[in-house]
Amino acid sequence: MTHDEMRFVIGHELGHALSGHAVYRTMLHHLMRLASSFGFVPIGGWALRAIVAALQEWQRLSELSGDRAGLLCGQDFDMAIRVELKLAAGRHLDKLDSQAFLAQARDYDATGDMRDGVLKLLN
Repeated sequence: MTHDEMRFVIGHELGHALSGHAVYRTMLHHLMRLASSFGFVPIGGWALRAIVAALQEWQRLSELSGDRAGLLCGQDFDMAIRVELKLAAGRHLDKLDSQAFLAQARDYDATGDMRDGVLKLLN
């Protein structure tokens, strides 16, 4: 990664640290382990799975907060997209089109019914 891209990454991680995300991530990790142990308990297992699902949704949103912090540090939207694409594709960045990626993200957000909303949550 370039110097500017590293600024985004460090800003992203500092955003997590300054927001106190480690506490909830630790809780999620321990509850997921606990849920796998007590999955056979019908009522308690379902309640625990509901808490884990809520924390997993929170974790996805905390990544968005980290990305916003990284963008504040880097001050370059295109560079932030490049970092995300590099993290997703590794060395194969030359095969990716950032504009097509953004168009696909817009389509993903704009389309769908209730079933799609549930599938998005599960993904």
